[in-house]
Amino acid sequence: GKKLSVGLTAPLVAFGVTSMNTANDIQVKWKEVEKVYGSTAGAFERDVGSLSSAVDELTLKFGQQKEAVLDALGALAAMGYEGPGAIDMLTQSLEFATTGGMGLEEAMSGVVAISKIYGVEGNKLKDVLASLNTVENATGASMQDLNIAIQEAGSVAKTAGVDVNELSAMMAALRERAIPAGEAANGLKTIFTRLRSETDEARAIYEKYGITVQEGNGQLKEADEILMDLAEVWPKLTDVER
Repeated sequence: GKKLSVGLTAPLVAFGVTSMNTANDIQVKWKEVEKVYGSTAGAFERDVGSLSSAVDELTLKFGQQKEAVLDALGALAAMGYEGPGAIDMLTQSLEFATTGGMGLEEAMSGVVAISKIYGVEGNKLKDVLASLNTVENATGASMQDLNIAIQEAGSVAKTAGVDVNELSAMMAALRERAIPAGEAANGLKTIFTRLRSETDEARAIYEKYGITVQEGNGQLKEADEILMDLAEVWPKLTDVER
């Protein structure tokens, strides 16, 4: 009996200490969330019940460490998300991380970037993320590749009139040619910028090959339209012109 008692005591004590440390760590994480949460006094106290339930549910559903989920919630709170909006962004970040095989922090950065750049949230944001999964399943580009493209080139692409589906398709085409994701994203960013920068040199080349970069009302065409026109004459261009 004594041997059994001694044999069980050590692991039980160790387990208890570990559990206490974990509980303390979680309390610290909640304090960190509270510090950055809400734009008005009392916001955290108002929402903490629903936040706590959501964190518990999402931790179990996605098999994540609670500390990591709370870190993500804290980061979202620091960006101004609160209440149902914070819970939705947290949920979509976890789904994106799971579907794309990414770390939660990386996935959350991508979800926030998509939401802010393309002005989508809720179900519309969910639809965009689903479309990225479709691209991954149909091409050689991974969700992580597409995430990199959006974070690196998304803002410039949006300004150039390239939507998220078009950007994803372009990224997939480059990845299928074994171009590294970071290099491809930076290349697209440069292309979108240059296509809409009408230098005298570029204007001369466009005119030479009958390419118009402006609509009838004087506005610049969207970058994907210019690219399609360029693709038709690309074989005719000299190395210098390219």
